[in-house]
Amino acid sequence: MNSFSRRVFLLLFLLLLGVGGCTWRRAKSTLPVPTPTPAPVVLPRFTPHVTSAVPTIAPIISSPTPGAPASPPPPTPVSPSTPTPTPRIHIVQPYETLYDIAVQYQVPLKDLARVNRITDPTRIKPGDALIIP
Repeated sequence: MNSFSRRVFLLLFLLLLGVGGCTWRRAKSTLPVPTPTPAPVVLPRFTPHVTSAVPTIAPIISSPTPGAPASPPPPTPVSPSTPTPTPRIHIVQPYETLYDIAVQYQVPLKDLARVNRITDPTRIKPGDALIIP
């Protein structure tokens, strides 16, 4: 068989199978494709801790009147010496959030942020030292 007869044979074979020159078209779907809507992300809001100055009332000490017996000053209460606890310090690790740290030490997130003066919890970075209340 020469090359021309091979080509003719191949062409006839493809035509008999129904493949020659046909293009297959895919039917378009009539079903609407729902577009996913992202869920809203709610970040906690932190406000800086503000303390108000409360005036303290100083006790009024009256001066003894002349001729009156001097009364001894009231005894001062002696407080038992309680050792001050050493603060727990946590070093922030990579990919760790303020929420993860609060859960790990079982402390409220607000207290952890307040003690460390954190107004934006996304601003902590690995290597930061946090005081655990």
